[in-house]
Amino acid sequence: DDDDETSEEEDDEDEDDEVEEVVFQRKQFEDESSVPVAELCRNTRLVRLSINQCRLRAVPKRLAMLTTLVSLDLSQNDLRSVPEAVAALVNLRSLELSANQLTRFPAAVLLLPSLENLSLSGNRISRLVADDAQPQAPALNTLQQLNLSSNQLRAFPAAFLVRLRALRVLSLNHNAFEPQSVPTDTLGEPGALAKLERLIMVKCALTVVPGFMYELPALTTLVLDENNISHFGDPLARLPQMARLATLSLSSNLFRALPDQLCALTSLTTLVLTHHRIARLQE
Repeated sequence: DDDDETSEEEDDEDEDDEVEEVVFQRKQFEDESSVPVAELCRNTRLVRLSINQCRLRAVPKRLAMLTTLVSLDLSQNDLRSVPEAVAALVNLRSLELSANQLTRFPAAVLLLPSLENLSLSGNRISRLVADDAQPQAPALNTLQQLNLSSNQLRAFPAAFLVRLRALRVLSLNHNAFEPQSVPTDTLGEPGALAKLERLIMVKCALTVVPGFMYELPALTTLVLDENNISHFGDPLARLPQMARLATLSLSSNLFRALPDQLCALTSLTTLVLTHHRIARLQE
């Protein structure tokens, strides 16, 4: 009986030692094999893991053993790829890969069946193609937030984005898109980005408000600051399609007068037009 009681006490102590979150920050691992995955696996309550600013050059494949993870932060390392083994993280909803050395979109992350939030900002990704999002990839139906800001994208990735059926928030800030690559009419597929609510494209070398934005029925917030926009790219008749747009920010662009199209935005409650040379307000 005493042995049984001792065993129960040890079990209780083990459970007390378990935590929901573990953070490694500014710890220099010799290589990915030195990350203490085996020790982490003994923690059955672990749902959030952060390994940032640790100079990791590769994602430890053994992380796939941490199937209880809901959130994984691998930001500010030196990662150059993501292995397909991550698909074993069946409960992972948030993946932070910002400020690494990725040059291509890590298609393996779309194999994560529960992924909702993905940040790839501050990498060196230069292009996205439709093949990066294979039709059978489960995250195409679950991903709700995607941050691709501060990369090296030049061609607007329309063929890739139209496959993200659940996307609600898209950030593309600080990518100098070639004007001819930005769709002026539609994204080329009916119902594309039908759930998108927030689109943020600060400093993206835009010269007009692209026409495809009028085709986003759920859009409530549109931020296009610090571009070279001087006018809306489509006729006034198409503006009523943006029936839910409540917030529009066009700061630091090239408008000289208030666009007539603004009158058609019947749900607009917030308009930001700072840092313009607007001479007068039309009646």
